[in-house]
Amino acid sequence: MLEMEYAPTLKWARVYCSNVFKWSSLSSDPVEKEKQMKDVSWFVDLMQAPSFKGLCKMVVCTAGCDALRDEGQAYAKKLVEVGCKVTLKSFEGVPHPFMYMDAALPQARIYIKMLAKEIKHALT
Repeated sequence: MLEMEYAPTLKWARVYCSNVFKWSSLSSDPVEKEKQMKDVSWFVDLMQAPSFKGLCKMVVCTAGCDALRDEGQAYAKKLVEVGCKVTLKSFEGVPHPFMYMDAALPQARIYIKMLAKEIKHALT
C-alpha cells in the first residue's frame, strides 16, 4: 500500500480534461486507434515504458501529500538506475496541485523558481 494512497488529489474535471487532451491525437478509426494504443499503452504508467535509456537530464518533483508521490520517487529511482541524470525534489506538506498555489504556499514559489532555473540551464 502506498503511504499517501488516500491523499486529496486533483478535481475530477481537471483530471478528465487532461486525459482527453492526452489521447486526442489518436486516430478516430477504431482499428488504427487500437494499434496506436498498444504502442503508447505505457503512457498510463510510465514505469512500464519499454526503455529508460538515453533520456535527457530529468527533474522530478513530488508533493509530500500526493497519492502519486511514491510513484514519482520510484520513477526517479528507475531513471538513476539506468544512468539518467536526475534532480529529485520532494515538497513536503503540500497536495498534488501545489504549484498553482504560489500566492499562499512558499513551496510553490520555490518550485516555480527551481523549475525556471532548470529550464534556463537546459536551454543554454
